[in-house]
Amino acid sequence: MKNTKTFLLAVLGLSLAVPLAAQDMKLSKGTLTTPLPYFDDYEQGYVVLRDGNKIEGTVSIKQYEKQNKMDVTDASGTKYKFNVRSLKEWGLSINIPENKSPLSYYDWKNDKRKQNSEPERGFVQLNSGETLEGKILIEGESSDSPLAGNNFFAIESLTFVDESGIEKEYLRKDIKAFGRILPWDLAPKHLIMSGSAEIMGKTKTKKTPGFVITNEGERIEGDIQLVVKNSMKVDSKIKSDLIDEIYIDVDGSTQKLGLDDIYAYGLTDLTINKITNNQDIKYTIEEMNFHPGTLKTKDGNTKKGYLAYFPTPGNYYGVYFAENLNAQVDIVPFSEIADATQEISLIEAFSGYGMDMPTSKNTNTNGYIVDLSGRKYNGTISLVNDNDWWAKSINFVDEDNNKISYGGNEAQPITYFVLDGTMYVQNKDVFVKTEGTQSPLTLLNNPYVDNSNKLGNMAMGMVADQVASNIGDAVASQTVAFQMSTGIDLSKLDDNGNNGLSTAYNIGNAATSGLSFLANQAINGTGKEPKLAKKGKDYNVFNSVTGELSHADGTNWEYLLEGCLVYLKAGKNEQKEIKDYDDVKMQSYLNTCYK
Repeated sequence: MKNTKTFLLAVLGLSLAVPLAAQDMKLSKGTLTTPLPYFDDYEQGYVVLRDGNKIEGTVSIKQYEKQNKMDVTDASGTKYKFNVRSLKEWGLSINIPENKSPLSYYDWKNDKRKQNSEPERGFVQLNSGETLEGKILIEGESSDSPLAGNNFFAIESLTFVDESGIEKEYLRKDIKAFGRILPWDLAPKHLIMSGSAEIMGKTKTKKTPGFVITNEGERIEGDIQLVVKNSMKVDSKIKSDLIDEIYIDVDGSTQKLGLDDIYAYGLTDLTINKITNNQDIKYTIEEMNFHPGTLKTKDGNTKKGYLAYFPTPGNYYGVYFAENLNAQVDIVPFSEIADATQEISLIEAFSGYGMDMPTSKNTNTNGYIVDLSGRKYNGTISLVNDNDWWAKSINFVDEDNNKISYGGNEAQPITYFVLDGTMYVQNKDVFVKTEGTQSPLTLLNNPYVDNSNKLGNMAMGMVADQVASNIGDAVASQTVAFQMSTGIDLSKLDDNGNNGLSTAYNIGNAATSGLSFLANQAINGTGKEPKLAKKGKDYNVFNSVTGELSHADGTNWEYLLEGCLVYLKAGKNEQKEIKDYDDVKMQSYLNTCYK
């Protein structure tokens, strides 16, 4: 069984990942799609319930900051009160231009960050569908509050300057999206920043063989040095590690280039060992790691070797490609690629850099597992330490005959598996059998009765949820599609992790990457055998669509009920009766809402 990706799939950033189960065993919050600064001036908004129904009307968020609650009064005058955990998403019914760049990417006029100091290279996409690339001067209100997603600019106007210097102003109502355009950074950070030093408020890298590509397409090779102008003010809001200048030595002379003059820069003489720091560096986005694959270029050539997508997840410039483990790595942009395919198996084909993959096939399939990214793998599952309603771990053989163990302290965690039609959900360090096959909400006995409100299963989409704000998730889903449709360079949009483009990769030792570290803490942290709950008395509830695992208690049931329009339309007496349902009857009722 192999997961084959083409370059188009990678560019589009397609993923099966879904939200992480809330760390207190509570349901996750609905996505807020509007920067909070806008709420001071507008009241017309909407909510989308967990069952998919939409309610529009006047929105009040007076209780949001302290209690996670908000109100909606619809056109008929009916008032609804929601905890945001009852919603899929919510926001205002206004035009909300999207800032595609972190606040740190702009050179601000002052600490108030209401205007950048001068027009900078960027783009504006208009509601008319037209996209303009040139220089932009933006005015509005910035916010780094966590409640505003840490990275919002409530724009009011944008002055666009074209190549000839002609200026034109656009108002918020005209703008769909805007952002700063930076050069593509084609060098792994651990290489290009190695040996850097801070001198007089500037961080300078050592000179390293590399290249720059100008906006006109000229490639210049020589020794390059990057300079970061650090803020000298201790209390300044404006802090950035953004590259400000690049120097390149060519034939004894030095050229100074600003970011607005460069399309891309990188290093030469790359090898797989250099890029991976002798195989120590691993990304949790598998397509960013080297895997066997095939590269077809637009000039008709086909090559087999090892390739990895880069530089940022879902926003790739191209691929690193090497014909073998010892060959020089070439940087191939997507503009030259007809097709690029990786072969990624459940057990990393590139683990150990050259391990032999099994050639025989496993035809004895009795189920499948679903990993943290949402990928499904068919294969043969056998329970280890089976205790009737929970198992300590499992052995799994995929369709390519790769063998791996899950559970306890073994390997990486998964979300759930299905064995002969029965689902088992991973809860900390055990797998718990679910009660019946109802969907999307499934009950399972709580194996940790003394810790029912602690972190349970690490559900799909775990790393993405660490770094993306609620609002940012909505931004992330549209950014790559925007780039594909416009051809605009949106590189490096996720360096600070606050703009909503998921920084789902973590560079570091594979055993302590962001994914495995959090997962091991959550799933392997107990070291205790679960205490047997009395069946039918203490449940957790698993949502197979969102990946959430929550305790089946009155609070979470209430959140789920509030997300069901049928329940909201019921009379008070009927609602009271429904609230008194036992867990099994409540699960059945809610599943009729969510189908």
